[in-house]
Amino acid sequence: MDSSIPLLSQPSILLKDIYDTTLAPLRRSVSNPSICSTDSTEFAIARTKDEDCNISQLISRIRNVINSKKSGKPYLTIAKMDRGNALLDLLESKIKDPSITTKDEETQVTELPSQTHHMPQQNQATNKDFLHSQEPTFASMLKRNMKQAPQKPKNPTILVYRKDISQNNTDQTNQENQNLEVLLRKELSCKEISIKNVKQVRNDGIAITCGEEKDIKALLEKIEQTKSLNENITARPPAKRHPSIIIYGIPNTTPPENIQEALQSNANIENSLRLRFKIRGRQPDTSHWVFEAPAEDFSRLKSLRKIAINWKMHGIQEFYHIKKCLRCQDFGHVVSECKCTKPFCGFCGNRHETYQCRANLPHCINCEHANATKNTGHRTDHPATSQNCPSYKRSIKSYKQSRDY
Repeated sequence: MDSSIPLLSQPSILLKDIYDTTLAPLRRSVSNPSICSTDSTEFAIARTKDEDCNISQLISRIRNVINSKKSGKPYLTIAKMDRGNALLDLLESKIKDPSITTKDEETQVTELPSQTHHMPQQNQATNKDFLHSQEPTFASMLKRNMKQAPQKPKNPTILVYRKDISQNNTDQTNQENQNLEVLLRKELSCKEISIKNVKQVRNDGIAITCGEEKDIKALLEKIEQTKSLNENITARPPAKRHPSIIIYGIPNTTPPENIQEALQSNANIENSLRLRFKIRGRQPDTSHWVFEAPAEDFSRLKSLRKIAINWKMHGIQEFYHIKKCLRCQDFGHVVSECKCTKPFCGFCGNRHETYQCRANLPHCINCEHANATKNTGHRTDHPATSQNCPSYKRSIKSYKQSRDY
């Protein structure tokens, strides 16, 4: 080293001299080696102290604590996270609408009427007035301007089946006359009746969906007045199906007779229930059995919650026939029928597999899509797999309308 060059003393640099304490800390993502920051919503909340936050910000911080994760895994169980978010939703609804009171609050108000009359007028400020005094946020303005989309009425549907040809005409051998589509095409015209949808159903039937009830009546009158249609076709409205129950963890070696006997003895059921299908259980060599039960038998079985089969207790509850795709998280189809090429995460809603998610805050892709397309106004701060998901509850509601309880 050249001694003629003077050595400069290197100053000591402290972290507090180059780090701004007002900024939120950076975080390293597990899936990406580069340094990335957290969500912008966390930045805005983290810059203020708890004492300076309003009610909505405090609730948001509590919700972040409930939904926090470490190394991609939540601290709380899914049930506790759903419970905590549900309680916060109830708290927000009570703050926004103070008229919602419990029975204990109503009794306190009726027992102390004199205290409410002698209170000064200026001290009778409610939580609702406090919220109005705060500056409106973008989310509150968006919810205020968002209108609920009116629910469209369901189009009427009728089921058309083929009669037993041997009872009406034993000499008829023409297969074209036995085909429903051929018979309807010969005698009816689509211009006469407004038809929305036609699809095949079980037992070689056809489900015809029309625009209005008058179209259904016109179709029935046409079938009755036409001799060829009246002799070969029968029509009826779709009937509601029986609800279903599921029994968990039945060994594969268990005979069906033992299960039917256990159901009849525990719930006082006279007839055997119809087995719909089986689902592979979590334990090896076990299956979940799904039965279809009439309304009275279903109510008895649902109240049991557990049933003894071959000296072992098995859980029993209602089963909803709701399809859900594990690729796009949408309802109504499965993965084999999905049209999406890239998956959607069931936790954060981004375009990756659910098991690869490293997000800290949940975001439901189904409720986000419903808000964008139908203006439903659902909360999105929950996973798509949550039992309290508004989109899932809406699917259950539509399912129950098709069952006879």
